[in-house]
Amino acid sequence: MIDCHPLFTITEETGTGAAGVLPWDVSEFVGIDIAPVAPGQHSSEHAVSVAMQDSGGPYDYHLSRHLLRLGVENELPVRRDLFRYYYSDAHSAVTSGHDIRTALLAFGCDATHGYERTHIDSLAALSKLLGAYILSPPVFASDAKPAQSSLERFSHQIEHDAQMESDTRVPPVDSLIGQNREES
Repeated sequence: MIDCHPLFTITEETGTGAAGVLPWDVSEFVGIDIAPVAPGQHSSEHAVSVAMQDSGGPYDYHLSRHLLRLGVENELPVRRDLFRYYYSDAHSAVTSGHDIRTALLAFGCDATHGYERTHIDSLAALSKLLGAYILSPPVFASDAKPAQSSLERFSHQIEHDAQMESDTRVPPVDSLIGQNREES
């Protein structure tokens, strides 16, 4: 079973969203967003969509396939889709430095922002898939046993000062051009 930390955000499109509030030991992040039902999209108001990528790039291969497999196993109407014109909270979490697997589930929606409407079928499929995911083990068994492996630095980047350290010795510029300062 997966520990679930619900986060509700409204600023994913500006690149902040879940980025600043994720617990440090999260290994999988499943975002929830809308799936516009429009020309060029594979979404449906009667199904849940598993996004393969958004405008920030692809989602985690293993986690996305895990969600698709859960959908098939639970006989849910599931579709794959690409969302080329928006960012999700999953994208903002990764770009802020979290080292996590990400996926995106989306409910079929007609229109965005000013007036959104969906069908209960899509919300029901989304709810059932989320329930199946929360009751499933993590994609990688090692994530279920944090006591056996150290997560101390799991989602932390190398500190700036450590990145700037260098043992490379650079010769004086004068020695490279064949002059020394006393001659000039």
